[in-house]
Amino acid sequence: VQGTCDPFLQCTLLYTLRLFFQQRSDLSNFQNKFNDLLTQIATYTDGSKNCGQAILYETARTIFSLNLEQPLRVLGINILAKFLSQKENNTKYVALNTLLKVVDQEPAAVQRHRRFISKCLRDPDISIRKRALELSFAILDEGNLVELVNELTAFLGKATDDDENLIVFTVENLVKVLDTYSVADEKWKLGVLFQSLKLVGTYLTSEIIGDILIAINNAENSSQRRDLIVDMLRISLDSSKNFEISEENSGWSIVAIWCIGEYADDLLETPVDRNLISEFSLTKFLCTQEEKFNTNDKKSL
Repeated sequence: VQGTCDPFLQCTLLYTLRLFFQQRSDLSNFQNKFNDLLTQIATYTDGSKNCGQAILYETARTIFSLNLEQPLRVLGINILAKFLSQKENNTKYVALNTLLKVVDQEPAAVQRHRRFISKCLRDPDISIRKRALELSFAILDEGNLVELVNELTAFLGKATDDDENLIVFTVENLVKVLDTYSVADEKWKLGVLFQSLKLVGTYLTSEIIGDILIAINNAENSSQRRDLIVDMLRISLDSSKNFEISEENSGWSIVAIWCIGEYADDLLETPVDRNLISEFSLTKFLCTQEEKFNTNDKKSL
């Protein structure tokens, strides 16, 4: 079929061998020959056709189901990663789904294919974007924290209304990640949160906004926190810049109001920009926000 010898038979034999070895506690008598067999199948099977991909998929499943030696596990990861560059959506989805299941066995090998995973974040199919997001968080660690978080923030910048569930999932996990890992550059950490609010604050739940407020409040470097709050207020108060925030972005407004309530004294004591940030401008902004929220409440009744 498509130049591949008996693909259905090969898949069935791989499945049968997998079941056979799963029932045996001692594989030493067959281990070397079986490993060589799987290596040959992975090496010589043409993965450009559907039938070849089916055989390679069964090969990868067998490798991870039996938790075979590390070189074979890396080979299995490489097989699945190649699927991510295919045009067929089903192939990409199956590969992402399987990588999610096996990433704990070989996280470093999966990380080496981050370029293909990141490309899936831009796929038109929402189910593929969802799996790519889950896999991105699964491979995230201290070594790739900054790069991956920046990629995820870029994903938020291109998200649409159809991605609401993905947006909530992404920001929720970004907050958890930034709380879990020790980040030396606290300004960058807070900047990620403010950028998330700016881009997708419209879609965020009250729980996520509450977690963001906790992160802001727990910031150890008060001067860096102050600088970012000032940047936030510059956008909110300056009529030439506040077009960057949509009228529906309630998340941004809530955080801005909270920051004024918590840190207004500090902001007014040594203002960076007296012409923009003053007691009058802050009061005017709060009154405007109150009117807007009252108007929205009346519309919802």
